[in-house]
Amino acid sequence: MKNSTKGLLGIFIICAGLFGTVATANAACSYNGYSNSGGNCSNSFVTVPQYRFTNYTQQTSIANLEAQILQLLAMLEQLKQLQNFQGNFNTGGNGNSDVDVVTRSAQNIEDEEATLRGEVDFNNEDEATVYFQYGRSSSNLNEETVQKVLDEDDDDEKFTQKLTDLRDDTKYYYRAVAEDEKGRRDFGSIVSFTTDDDNNRSSSNDDEPDADVDNADDITDDSAELSGEVDMNDFRNGIVFFVYGEDEDQVEDVEKDYDEYTDVDTDGDDLQKRRVDTDLDNKDDYTINIGGLNDDTDVFFAICVEYEDNDDDQVLTCSSIEDFTTDDNGGSNNNGDDEPEADTGDATSVTDDSARIHGEVDMNDFNNGLVFFVYGEDEDQVDEIADEYDEYTDVDEDGDDLQKIKVDSDLDDNNADYTAFFNGLDNDTDIYYSICVEYEDEDDDLVILCGGTEDFTTDN
Repeated sequence: MKNSTKGLLGIFIICAGLFGTVATANAACSYNGYSNSGGNCSNSFVTVPQYRFTNYTQQTSIANLEAQILQLLAMLEQLKQLQNFQGNFNTGGNGNSDVDVVTRSAQNIEDEEATLRGEVDFNNEDEATVYFQYGRSSSNLNEETVQKVLDEDDDDEKFTQKLTDLRDDTKYYYRAVAEDEKGRRDFGSIVSFTTDDDNNRSSSNDDEPDADVDNADDITDDSAELSGEVDMNDFRNGIVFFVYGEDEDQVEDVEKDYDEYTDVDTDGDDLQKRRVDTDLDNKDDYTINIGGLNDDTDVFFAICVEYEDNDDDQVLTCSSIEDFTTDDNGGSNNNGDDEPEADTGDATSVTDDSARIHGEVDMNDFNNGLVFFVYGEDEDQVDEIADEYDEYTDVDEDGDDLQKIKVDSDLDDNNADYTAFFNGLDNDTDIYYSICVEYEDEDDDLVILCGGTEDFTTDN
């Protein structure tokens, strides 16, 4: 802010010089490039004490005017660079920091305050400067907490910062930041929390999430609609998903056998999983359509949520188990021989950590298409989806290298356009993506067909 004020003051002095008294030569030399090799001021403002716009041709020279114009251009360039620096304040670090930082979930969340948590690994550094960036948009973390300097008393050092004067019932995004002794920064992942509603605060700090599942609807010989509800109560950042399959024991043991969604091993018809939310902070209802079921078969299902408990451990909570039986109709619902077509579109609204991608699917003579996008930094994994997998639920996500987003559970139309938005990308990175569709072929087997692989590069 001080540099910006000086720049504006300098411009004011120059403009005043054109219509009134001119500034001294010493002021001009405060900007680089306007002193000679001996360090003395040269080509600066004119030093005529009284110089008016109306009679400047009598009291100054062309050389002096040119020097003033060059001075003004230099000041404007400094302001431009300052503006660019401020506008890029929340972009990624240089990637070579000697310290590593992790963002932890927020705690003690109320209507106007919350406690942010982070953890820094000093590696070989003696100390690190830590703080948080936060805001109400994941792409604009425009606020910062005070900076703290930590030393290497412990190999992994936890740190916290309490935020106050927040808006109630509002979602905030934040990330931990650590600087090494050379000022190089490392960023943790961006996570979020939602402040309590000041008019509806009924939970205590000990309430664990609740998960409830409803009866299945719209049951056919090979599909059904599942519904459920999850209330996070006093916890945040819930990953919500359904599990279903023909093996009741496997469905029932998900909560007992696993701690994280990614650890749940699918097992064909016996056990499948479908994620429906990656960041639940309050309470929400969910509905999905599942297909590819066997006719006249008992199917068991539940809704589950993964979250971080008070001991900072990932745990699962699942609802009770419900079941239904598919109809005994059999047969294929295909009406011809033309396979679906998938066309991957362009990427738009690309920023340093997010983008919007587009695509189109034509089911032609087939029905019940499950449409989804795949994207990531590993081009080979994106390219090989149709070759490696037959079902959407079998596609294994792989961190930054491969992710999937479902956009339609039951496409019957001949032609449909889709758009998906995703964030949390690494800046200045090539991202590959494709649109795909899962459907049942003429042999009643589930298969996947994908469009071409496209790519874009996130902003620096």
